[in-house]
Amino acid sequence: MKRVDFYFDFMSPYSYLAWCWLRENKNWVEDNWGPVHLKPVLMARVIKAHDTKGPAEIDPKREYLLRECLRIAKIENLPFKCPGQLPFNNLSVARLGCYENDQFKLVDEIFRLGWEKGISLDADNEEMIISELSSAGFNEDQLKTFLEDKKSRVVMKNNCKEAITKKLFGVPSFLLIEDELEELFWGRESIPHLKLKIMNNDPLDQEAYCDFLDKIQV
Repeated sequence: MKRVDFYFDFMSPYSYLAWCWLRENKNWVEDNWGPVHLKPVLMARVIKAHDTKGPAEIDPKREYLLRECLRIAKIENLPFKCPGQLPFNNLSVARLGCYENDQFKLVDEIFRLGWEKGISLDADNEEMIISELSSAGFNEDQLKTFLEDKKSRVVMKNNCKEAITKKLFGVPSFLLIEDELEELFWGRESIPHLKLKIMNNDPLDQEAYCDFLDKIQV
């Protein structure tokens, strides 16, 4: 069995840019590989598991990535606005993203609210976010009940644990799964390689890769 697990954080601009690609190419991915499973996570928990800092915690790296994201958005004609504030408390939207009823549409709406309309995705803005999702066709009471339910916490926590267990170290991450085999494609810039893998045209020289692993000293 084949599938694609997409791990993302609503606070990550690269997750948004990768989402824009997935939004347009979901049918192609599923036709050529298998179903797409959405896995909202808290990026901070994943990064902490590897004792590293997030990109935004390193001043020159933060400035670089923001310039890069703006360039990508401009070149690809994608709307790109700061979602009210950065960073923000992403717990509520991460849990909302686990809602299984029309999950793909709901995740898309949340990304659009933050990164296309510039609406704050902070947990303090939970009521407004749910109201906006209601305007997009979701049942407001059901969303509130879901957030209050222990299940939403469990699913999100399990996503984070799973990401760490599978040795993910950042978002966005595409995990291509085929039976017992898994391969990670990290970052929005990995999409061209992901496409080649899906098309059975992976340029990776496995022998050279193993040779590098044997010779690298840590």
